[in-house]
Amino acid sequence: MIERPSLIIKIVLVIVALFFGLALKAEETRLKGFFDKFPAAVQEEIGKTKKYQKKQWGEAKEQGQVLWESVAKFFEHLLPDEDKEWEEVDDTIERKE
Repeated sequence: MIERPSLIIKIVLVIVALFFGLALKAEETRLKGFFDKFPAAVQEEIGKTKKYQKKQWGEAKEQGQVLWESVAKFFEHLLPDEDKEWEEVDDTIERKE
């Protein structure tokens, strides 16, 4: 009587081990396909990210230029006229000569 439960336990353990082994084999097969496709997917995402960053950087540069122009326009009355300033520099140089 004791032998039968022992044999049944052994048979159940063998069956579980076989199913576990088959499950690992199936998982390994799926992982092989995953690792073949993984680098390509990463490279694709890197390309998308670079394209997005380039677009955003261009927009940021445009916004910076617009901001700079608006600040310069706001303080325009404080800055001397460039042509007059250079004329004064030229006059000063001529006087020193």
